[in-house]
Amino acid sequence: MSNTIHRALLFALMLAVAPAAPASAAQSAWTPIPEGKLRLLLVRGPGDELKGGVEIALEPGWHTYWRNPGDAGVPPQFDFSGSANVERVEVRFPAPERYDDGTSVSAVYRDHVVIPLAISPRRAGAVTLKMSAMLGVCAEICIPTDAEAEVTLAAESAGDPVAKAQLALFERMVPGGPKPGQFDIGGITVGPDAISVEVIAPAGADPELFVDGPSDWFLGQPERVAQDGERFRYTIAINGRPTAEGARTIRFVATSAGSAIEKTETIR
Repeated sequence: MSNTIHRALLFALMLAVAPAAPASAAQSAWTPIPEGKLRLLLVRGPGDELKGGVEIALEPGWHTYWRNPGDAGVPPQFDFSGSANVERVEVRFPAPERYDDGTSVSAVYRDHVVIPLAISPRRAGAVTLKMSAMLGVCAEICIPTDAEAEVTLAAESAGDPVAKAQLALFERMVPGGPKPGQFDIGGITVGPDAISVEVIAPAGADPELFVDGPSDWFLGQPERVAQDGERFRYTIAINGRPTAEGARTIRFVATSAGSAIEKTETIR
């Protein structure tokens, strides 16, 4: 989904909700970062779950990175160990965009992104989410950046409707499960030097494929090598692979026309 489209959707969502509650209800103060700013969102979800988000707003032309940055870049790292009344935080990355600067290909978020969080509290009551983050902020140069943010959601607070609207928009960009026969990832073959992957996409689609492999593997970027109707074949070079035996998990994300799916494959 383009930045123009998702900004328009966000504006429409904001118009549809009531005026924002005080910032202490669900939004932290903005933390300045090079060429932008960062803050935390926190609202109540269904049942005992909480929903959160890391909102990153950058100057036009700047970008930050997906969980696997690609050929170049800094993978984001988030530490929530300083939080209060929090059992677990799951970071749910939206699908990225492909960025080719002429010398390398990366997976990025441009200008503005909210990275959703699924939060499990230890018990009922107030929750404080405290984050230390390390990320790369880049344009023609790349700046490794450290930042901190903290937000508290009171036990009686339902959260800020504007924060809920922002989270709802970017939650729709988090990859879901494959849709067999319609939008799917399959035909995965792992050879000594490359991985072959097939993406099934709707007629007229122009899908993109992203890969996130084990930390001790060195994978190239997916390259489309063939198309047969609604079937798209990609090759991913294996530039480095440990000789130790054991299962390895590789995650594939495909995007097409604003939709995204994810499939996990275990390689032995």
